Amino acid sequence: MESWKKYLFQFSGDFEDFISREQLWHSYYLRAGANYNEYFDNFTIQQGGVYTYKGGANIALRDPLQHALPCVYLYPELAREVLLYSLKCVKETGEIPYGILGHGFWTRYIFYPSD
Repeated sequence: MESWKKYLFQFSGDFEDFISREQLWHSYYLRAGANYNEYFDNFTIQQGGVYTYKGGANIALRDPLQHALPCVYLYPELAREVLLYSLKCVKETGEIPYGILGHGFWTRYIFYPSD
């Protein structure tokens, strides 16, 4: 519990108590979603749920970047890691995967992202 305190973001103001509790939960959940990817040698923020824990997939590549937006302010080093991970996923031709499966397997399923 003590080691997580440095990752929790809190603010105060003239609002309902539940907002402070929710902010604590969301800051924890965001940081706890960061996982190290051995293949790419970077941390990223997984979607979680069935994609990650049943299918072993980090789908879609745009999602870790979206999850990392608050990290720019809260955890800048993690935001940098996610950006590097995402760049490492792009092919040399500039082609963007829909996502990554397992140990670095590039996939687009039926989707051809234009991000």
